Amino acid sequence: MRIADKRGSLLVDAACCMPLFIIAAVLLLCLIIQCGIEETSAHVLAQSARTSVRAAAPADDVDRDAVLKSAFWMSFEHRLRQEQERGRPDASLVRISCGECVDLPGADLRIDNLVRAHARVRNALPEHAWTLRETVAYKQALFRPFVGESLQDDSEDRTLVYVFPKRGIRYHIRSCSTLQEGEISVVLNARIRRSYAPCKLCKPASLPDGAQIHLFSEASRVYHRVDCPTVKKSYVQMQRSEAVSQGYTPCMLCGGGHR
Repeated sequence: MRIADKRGSLLVDAACCMPLFIIAAVLLLCLIIQCGIEETSAHVLAQSARTSVRAAAPADDVDRDAVLKSAFWMSFEHRLRQEQERGRPDASLVRISCGECVDLPGADLRIDNLVRAHARVRNALPEHAWTLRETVAYKQALFRPFVGESLQDDSEDRTLVYVFPKRGIRYHIRSCSTLQEGEISVVLNARIRRSYAPCKLCKPASLPDGAQIHLFSEASRVYHRVDCPTVKKSYVQMQRSEAVSQGYTPCMLCGGGHR
């Protein structure tokens, strides 16, 4: 009698858990199908972008946008038709916009002549199921045709700036007070010895009075030998665009030439 009761209890538990298992399995299957749909749609968009860029490369400036849009539409429809024959995504191209500009985050650079393609993809989940409000997803492709170097590079980013490659995180203009520090040259005397402490690295205390020494800045209380590596700052000249690309930010004093 106990064995029969135990078996009946297991059947009841299985009957209660079976719907949850079926729902989880169906949901997992729909998610797998959805991942395949989005991956295939992204692949079609990327390949269509490459095809349209190659097709529009020989065209002149007047006809380039028209050739690019036409080539993208034809390539998208052709590749999508091939994928749909295999039971793949229900997608359609919505629109193509040319001539967009995008500012790179964290840098003073702008990329122009961008092309953005929008596609509509139907989700794998059935309509009004799983509390899904919209059964359509949208995919985008952002690319740039062969139109030459951005005008932004010629207009702003050839300004020469100076950076300290070993320790610095800022870029400066030549007149910045940061670059002038370490260039104060004085003659060693008794007053300097009383008012300033000798550098612990180059040990200039052994120099005789009248020897040439350097102060790091007017506010510094340490004097150095002329060849002290602490005073000899090694800064490098480069274009501002290169400094920005390497992660340098404008100096808080001189503004890096932006003021």
